[in-house]
Amino acid sequence: MILYFSGTGNSRYAAELLSEQLNEELLDLGKRIKSGEKSQIFLLDLWFL
Repeated sequence: MILYFSGTGNSRYAAELLSEQLNEELLDLGKRIKSGEKSQIFLLDLWFL
């Protein structure tokens, strides 16, 4: 799952490309915040270079 927040659309674009290449689901945090969604999201940061 790829979570992203995008004010200008650049992060959304990058997240969409990654999602397609990795076959992962996208979650737009901006829409989630605006909707007032209160459920928690637990994150584990993994970075690969």
